[in-house]
Amino acid sequence: MRRLTRPPFLAGVLLTACGTAGGAQIALAAERAEAAEGPASKEHSVGIYARTNGAVALTPARTAGGAGGGLGVRDVFRDWLILQADVAYLFGIGNLGELRAGAGIQLPGPDQTYQPAASLLVSLYFGEQLRFLSEEHPRPVWDPAVALGVELSPLRFTSERTRISVMAPGLGLVLDVPTVGPVVQLTALEVEILLP
Repeated sequence: MRRLTRPPFLAGVLLTACGTAGGAQIALAAERAEAAEGPASKEHSVGIYARTNGAVALTPARTAGGAGGGLGVRDVFRDWLILQADVAYLFGIGNLGELRAGAGIQLPGPDQTYQPAASLLVSLYFGEQLRFLSEEHPRPVWDPAVALGVELSPLRFTSERTRISVMAPGLGLVLDVPTVGPVVQLTALEVEILLP
């Protein structure tokens, strides 16, 4: 039996306990409304996704980035909290690997089809990069570039087994201590297959 948690049901129970005939009708109406909605949503919605993307990270010590694609895994908890991780290969400014992990939120649309999202991501760029010498960096930096940024997915749509996002921009900061610089990302297309 499903747990009824809607306020009309609780109000109906209280009114019934107080002896009003209308309370029983309110409780039954709330129960029928929940039954008409079908089974409750799953606790976790796990999916595997592929994406085409580009990124450029600029600091006084390095320039890294390019265009390419990647694969990842995402878990949407209770239809709003997003946890994700992915890896991508970028080419253009050298051969670059990108690891991303983060969390975010999705806003369910009225019909659960349109679901825009926003995520806070930590990115790690490793591989070939253009490196520069400066007063802050008298030696070339060889460690991976670490970036913290936000990605917005305003055009994100979900069907029964797939989720598609197009033109999701991202903006953040690359941390090259003691300097910082901007990182700009764009996920042109992302297609996710939801696991059963």
